[in-house]
Amino acid sequence: MNPYVLIAMVVIGAIGAAWITHEIDQGRINQILLTDATALNKAHTDATVEAARLRGLASAADKEKLDATQSLNAYMAAHPVGAVLVCKQPASHSGQGLPSAPAAATGPAGAGTGPASVPEVLGGSAREAIDVGPEQRTLLQSAAELAIRYRRFQQQPVAP
Repeated sequence: MNPYVLIAMVVIGAIGAAWITHEIDQGRINQILLTDATALNKAHTDATVEAARLRGLASAADKEKLDATQSLNAYMAAHPVGAVLVCKQPASHSGQGLPSAPAAATGPAGAGTGPASVPEVLGGSAREAIDVGPEQRTLLQSAAELAIRYRRFQQQPVAP
Protein backbone atom coordinates (compact mmCIF):
# COMPACT_ATOMS: atom_id res chain seq x y z
CA MET A 1 0.00 0.00 0.00
CA ASN A 2 1.04 3.47 -0.78
CA PRO A 3 2.45 5.30 2.31
CA TYR A 4 0.64 8.50 1.34
CA VAL A 5 -2.69 6.71 1.36
CA LEU A 6 -1.89 5.27 4.76
CA ILE A 7 -1.00 8.71 6.11
CA ALA A 8 -4.16 10.18 4.57
CA MET A 9 -6.28 7.48 6.21
CA VAL A 10 -4.66 8.13 9.62
CA VAL A 11 -5.21 11.90 9.26
CA ILE A 12 -8.85 11.37 8.15
CA GLY A 13 -9.36 8.95 11.08
CA ALA A 14 -7.87 11.47 13.53
CA ILE A 15 -10.05 14.24 12.14
CA GLY A 16 -13.11 11.97 12.39
CA ALA A 17 -12.26 11.01 15.98
CA ALA A 18 -11.73 14.66 16.91
CA TRP A 19 -15.07 15.60 15.29
CA ILE A 20 -16.93 12.79 17.10
CA THR A 21 -15.30 13.78 20.42
CA HIS A 22 -16.25 17.39 19.76
CA GLU A 23 -19.89 16.45 19.06
CA ILE A 24 -20.07 14.31 22.20
CA ASP A 25 -18.62 17.15 24.29
CA GLN A 26 -20.97 19.63 22.62
CA GLY A 27 -23.92 17.38 23.53
CA ARG A 28 -22.75 17.30 27.16
CA ILE A 29 -22.33 21.06 27.17
CA ASN A 30 -25.83 21.53 25.70
CA GLN A 31 -27.24 19.18 28.36
CA ILE A 32 -25.47 21.15 31.11
CA LEU A 33 -26.73 24.45 29.69
CA LEU A 34 -30.28 23.05 29.51
CA THR A 35 -30.08 21.83 33.11
CA ASP A 36 -28.73 25.21 34.23
CA ALA A 37 -31.48 27.08 32.39
CA THR A 38 -34.14 24.84 33.97
CA ALA A 39 -32.67 25.38 37.45
CA LEU A 40 -32.45 29.12 36.85
CA ASN A 41 -36.10 29.29 35.75
CA LYS A 42 -37.16 27.29 38.82
CA ALA A 43 -35.13 29.54 41.12
CA HIS A 44 -36.63 32.63 39.49
CA THR A 45 -40.16 31.23 39.89
CA ASP A 46 -39.49 30.30 43.53
CA ALA A 47 -38.07 33.77 44.23
CA THR A 48 -41.11 35.41 42.63
CA VAL A 49 -43.49 33.29 44.73
CA GLU A 50 -41.52 34.01 47.92
CA ALA A 51 -41.41 37.74 47.15
CA ALA A 52 -45.18 37.77 46.65
CA ARG A 53 -45.66 35.90 49.96
CA LEU A 54 -43.39 38.33 51.81
CA ARG A 55 -45.18 41.32 50.23
CA GLY A 56 -48.45 39.87 51.51
CA LEU A 57 -47.00 39.45 55.01
CA ALA A 58 -45.59 42.97 54.96
CA SER A 59 -48.93 44.37 53.78
CA ALA A 60 -50.77 42.51 56.55
CA ALA A 61 -48.24 43.74 59.12
CA ASP A 62 -48.58 47.33 57.88
CA LYS A 63 -52.37 47.08 58.10
CA GLU A 64 -52.13 45.62 61.61
CA LYS A 65 -49.73 48.42 62.65
CA LEU A 66 -52.10 51.04 61.22
CA ASP A 67 -55.07 49.46 63.04
CA ALA A 68 -53.12 49.27 66.31
CA THR A 69 -51.97 52.88 65.97
CA GLN A 70 -55.51 54.07 65.25
CA SER A 71 -56.79 52.05 68.22
CA LEU A 72 -54.08 53.55 70.43
CA ASN A 73 -54.88 57.09 69.28
CA ALA A 74 -58.60 56.52 69.89
CA TYR A 75 -57.88 55.17 73.38
CA MET A 76 -55.56 58.07 74.22
CA ALA A 77 -58.21 60.54 73.00
CA ALA A 78 -60.93 58.80 75.07
CA HIS A 79 -58.75 58.61 78.19
CA PRO A 80 -56.76 61.84 78.35
CA VAL A 81 -54.06 62.21 80.95
CA GLY A 82 -55.02 65.14 83.12
CA ALA A 83 -52.82 67.14 85.40
CA VAL A 84 -50.45 64.93 87.36
CA LEU A 85 -48.95 67.05 90.09
CA VAL A 86 -45.69 66.14 91.77
CA CYS A 87 -44.77 68.16 94.85
CA LYS A 88 -41.50 70.01 94.92
CA GLN A 89 -39.52 69.60 98.09
CA PRO A 90 -39.64 72.93 99.93
CA ALA A 91 -36.32 74.66 100.46
CA SER A 92 -36.79 74.57 104.26
CA HIS A 93 -36.82 70.76 104.21
CA SER A 94 -33.98 70.22 101.74
CA GLY A 95 -31.63 67.45 102.68
CA GLN A 96 -34.02 65.80 105.11
CA GLY A 97 -35.47 63.30 102.65
CA LEU A 98 -38.74 61.46 103.22
CA PRO A 99 -40.17 60.95 106.70
CA SER A 100 -39.30 57.55 108.14
CA ALA A 101 -41.95 54.85 108.22
CA PRO A 102 -43.04 53.41 111.58
CA ALA A 103 -41.68 50.01 112.58
CA ALA A 104 -43.75 47.11 111.31
CA ALA A 105 -45.67 45.09 113.88
CA THR A 106 -44.43 41.56 114.33
CA GLY A 107 -46.26 38.40 115.21
CA PRO A 108 -49.97 37.56 115.06
CA ALA A 109 -50.88 40.21 117.66
CA GLY A 110 -49.84 43.01 115.30
CA ALA A 111 -52.09 41.80 112.50
CA GLY A 112 -55.32 43.20 113.90
CA THR A 113 -54.05 46.37 115.57
CA GLY A 114 -55.70 48.74 113.07
CA PRO A 115 -54.57 50.75 110.07
CA ALA A 116 -50.91 51.63 109.55
CA SER A 117 -49.94 55.21 110.16
CA VAL A 118 -49.46 57.33 107.07
CA PRO A 119 -46.79 60.06 107.15
CA GLU A 120 -48.18 63.59 107.11
CA VAL A 121 -47.95 65.59 103.90
CA LEU A 122 -45.73 68.62 104.23
CA GLY A 123 -47.56 71.93 103.97
CA GLY A 124 -47.53 73.77 100.67
CA SER A 125 -49.70 74.96 97.81
CA ALA A 126 -50.42 73.71 94.31
CA ARG A 127 -48.07 76.40 93.02
CA GLU A 128 -45.21 74.43 94.53
CA ALA A 129 -46.10 71.36 92.43
CA ILE A 130 -44.92 70.35 88.97
CA ASP A 131 -47.40 69.09 86.36
CA VAL A 132 -45.90 65.98 84.75
CA GLY A 133 -49.11 65.07 82.86
CA PRO A 134 -47.73 65.96 79.39
CA GLU A 135 -44.55 63.99 80.05
CA GLN A 136 -46.61 61.04 81.26
CA ARG A 137 -48.75 61.18 78.11
CA THR A 138 -45.62 61.25 75.94
CA LEU A 139 -44.16 58.34 77.87
CA LEU A 140 -47.36 56.29 77.52
CA GLN A 141 -47.62 57.09 73.80
CA SER A 142 -43.98 56.13 73.19
CA ALA A 143 -44.29 52.90 75.17
CA ALA A 144 -47.40 51.91 73.22
CA GLU A 145 -45.73 52.67 69.87
CA LEU A 146 -42.69 50.65 70.95
CA ALA A 147 -44.98 47.72 71.82
CA ILE A 148 -46.62 47.97 68.36
CA ARG A 149 -43.19 47.92 66.65
CA TYR A 150 -41.96 45.06 68.83
CA ARG A 151 -45.02 42.98 67.99
CA ARG A 152 -44.42 43.62 64.28
CA PHE A 153 -40.81 42.45 64.56
CA GLN A 154 -41.92 39.32 66.40
CA GLN A 155 -44.20 38.44 63.49
CA GLN A 156 -41.52 38.82 60.82
CA PRO A 157 -40.21 35.52 59.42
CA VAL A 158 -36.66 34.62 60.31
CA ALA A 159 -34.32 34.19 57.37
CA PRO A 160 -32.80 30.71 57.15
